[in-house]
Amino acid sequence: MPIDWELVAKGAAGAAGIAGAAVQVGKLRGSLTASLKADLDLLEKLKGLNNKESYGILKASIDRRIAEKYGSTREKGRLGLPKVKRPGEFLFGIILLIGFSVWSAYLLRNGFRWVALIPAFFALAGLGSVMSGFEDRPPPVAVATGGEADRVGVQA
Repeated sequence: MPIDWELVAKGAAGAAGIAGAAVQVGKLRGSLTASLKADLDLLEKLKGLNNKESYGILKASIDRRIAEKYGSTREKGRLGLPKVKRPGEFLFGIILLIGFSVWSAYLLRNGFRWVALIPAFFALAGLGSVMSGFEDRPPPVAVATGGEADRVGVQA
């Protein structure tokens, strides 16, 4: 059986793309740490300015991000698996993932076709929705507008 070099090249290109995406995600993780460090520095500066409302908002945001990053808020559901916190988004993601995966596989049944990438993309979007179903929604942050800006110490 001869080797299909075109198929080998496509597989290598796909693997290189996945490796590149993994490297980019690693860089993003580093920038999140840098952002957290900058916010901690700002928190120290706000501490001395006696601006309790801004200090509280920033401290709550930092506490939430630290808990997310280091996993101290992961609740366990049945069988020790992570608890689904947003069931609607989780269910929507499962439907997208299964439905578009089946459609993509159906389009690929007789060989590779470029059009099969479209439902495959939506299947990946469904996977992202499933993953975000396990995350808490961050609390809303009050935004000062108009006359409120002077009261909370925001400079125009």
